[in-house]
Amino acid sequence: MLKVEQYKWGQAFFENLAEGTVTGVIKVNSGAAEADMDQAVAERKSLLITMAEQVAMAVTNLRLREQLRQQAIKDPLTGLYNRRRLEETLLEELSWAERHDETVGVIMLDVDHFKQLNDTHGHETGDAVLRELGGLLNRSLRREDRAFRYGGEEFTLVILKTNAERLCRLAELVRVRVEEELNLSLFTESIGKVTVSLGAAQFPDHARDLHGLLQAADEALYLAKHRGRNRVAFAAKAASEE
Repeated sequence: MLKVEQYKWGQAFFENLAEGTVTGVIKVNSGAAEADMDQAVAERKSLLITMAEQVAMAVTNLRLREQLRQQAIKDPLTGLYNRRRLEETLLEELSWAERHDETVGVIMLDVDHFKQLNDTHGHETGDAVLRELGGLLNRSLRREDRAFRYGGEEFTLVILKTNAERLCRLAELVRVRVEEELNLSLFTESIGKVTVSLGAAQFPDHARDLHGLLQAADEALYLAKHRGRNRVAFAAKAASEE
């Protein structure tokens, strides 16, 4: 549907309404005197309607494509980017870091005893924990860093231009914040303490490619779990030792 509205002297607005919302506005300066405005608009109305419809269709299609793209790369539960986007991002960042002699840190973490939490309190509570954790991770990072939902109760952080000391310090900060700040009062019943285990690895010290870096961080994560959970472990095996 097209809405035509005289706005002020010498101008008319044509608003194309798609699905009940304004898709865009075309502003036309007719150059006519105020008394001739109605006639000037009427003479060009069919042409402007055709133009507005074509532009509206193109804009709507572009918005739909972007919406579908976001759905393909974002996790609907947490709002974080998903594993597919993680791999795309890491490929880009590792390529940039290699060209500029920079580092990229990866932190893998997951919720301790998550299956037990789901079995005891239900999947709705488990989903609430994951949503809260996703928000906490985003708030804990710098603007240039990214948090991803890797799958299930496992998350991945990509940290740019860092070193081993800062990477471990961030991982420990996240661990403490989860233990102390996760707002359990949002849940309908007490579920006890929520904790996470974390493993950290760094390019190029522990691996020089995407899958090797993720594997190094994942192995460090399982080392943290083996040591008792609710702790941070750093990848011990350097790339030069492989």
